[in-house]
Amino acid sequence: MGFEHVYDYVGGKLEWLAHALPLEGAGPHHAVAGDVVDEHVVTCGPDAGLDEIRAILDSHDASSCVIVNDHGVVLGRVRRKRLTHSPVLDDVIEPGPSTVQLTEPLGPLTERMTNAKVESILVTTANGELLGVLHRTRATKFLESNECCEPGRHPRR
Repeated sequence: MGFEHVYDYVGGKLEWLAHALPLEGAGPHHAVAGDVVDEHVVTCGPDAGLDEIRAILDSHDASSCVIVNDHGVVLGRVRRKRLTHSPVLDDVIEPGPSTVQLTEPLGPLTERMTNAKVESILVTTANGELLGVLHRTRATKFLESNECCEPGRHPRR
C-alpha cells in the first residue's frame, strides 16, 4: 500500500501518547501536559549523599533534585529548602512525589495546581519514567495564548 512504517500498537492512542511517541495529523488538539513539559530536570541517583545533592543543586542553580533509578523511574525528590532541616538524607527525601502523565488534560490540571498552590509537577510515563516537569505559569500562559487548541497543532512534535 506504499506505507514506509506500519505500527500495530496494542495499547492504543492514549498509551502511545503517554510514552511520548510522535504525533501526526490535522485533527483538533486538546491541550495536555505534554504540550508544555520542560525536559530539563535536575536528577540524581538513589545513592547520592547530602553533600553530592547540594553540589548538584548549586551547579544547576536548582530548587530541587529528582531521585531516579538506573531506568529513569522517579523514586523521590529532595528540595533545597529541606536540606537545612536535617543532616540525614532519609529526613529530607520526599518519597514517591506526585506525578502526571503527558496526556493529562492541561486546563483541569492547572486549575487543580492553582487551587492547591502547587507551582510545578513531575511528568512521567505510565511506568513512572521521568519525562520532565510542568510549571504552572508556563501552562497557564500556553492556555491563554490560544495556540493550545488550533487544529493540526501538535506542540510536542
